[in-house]
Amino acid sequence: GQIVPVRLPPYFVTIDRALRDEGTSYHYMAPSDYSYADKVVKLTPIKGDIFKAAFDGSGELDLNSKPPSYAYTGTVKHLDLRQIGPELKTDFTGGVHLQGSGFTAKELNMAIDGNLDSVRIETYYFDKVSGPVKLDLKAIEFLPGFQGRYKNTYVTATGELEYQGNLDVTGSARFDDLTDFGGQIFLKELGGRGKADFHATGNTADFGFTGAFHSDSCWTKGLQPECLSIQADLKSL
Repeated sequence: GQIVPVRLPPYFVTIDRALRDEGTSYHYMAPSDYSYADKVVKLTPIKGDIFKAAFDGSGELDLNSKPPSYAYTGTVKHLDLRQIGPELKTDFTGGVHLQGSGFTAKELNMAIDGNLDSVRIETYYFDKVSGPVKLDLKAIEFLPGFQGRYKNTYVTATGELEYQGNLDVTGSARFDDLTDFGGQIFLKELGGRGKADFHATGNTADFGFTGAFHSDSCWTKGLQPECLSIQADLKSL
């Protein structure tokens, strides 16, 4: 078709360049208004299904850099990172600010700062997660400020987790109500509150764990000490 008539047809049009983004096709993108200037594509709004997840926000694609860079700000529903590339099973729902570059296995890098209402990473579930992470096709890095909540437990963590290799993660946890874990471990009845510091290292599939747990109110059936401190050094979980 024609936007502005050139002359009466027939005539030939020579195309000397193409807009492309190294593997990501407009066929996979949700309908949106966009503008293109100085090799930057701005998409406002982005609303619909991308990577088999629901997106609602705005973004841009910068073709000036090699590899191309991109950014997105908005919400996602049920985003599985495996649809993008990393071999990490996830289910993210909530607000995100994403910046990245590259689309190939060698070039892809992403930084995500989220305020997510529901998160599952492999077999681990959180009711809420906020803070920054960086990831590529080999590993995810938890940056300072990353924190998660499971029911009445609050966790902070920093470190790196390789999807098919090793992990090295340091963090702390505050347990405001230990009854949340009753029946989930070898103790059927559990209550009270406590705090813990931990360091997990080793193979991602079977890592070791060192840490310390302290409580002034922890109790289980038949046992209710005034104060409880536990030092743990587990070679495998």
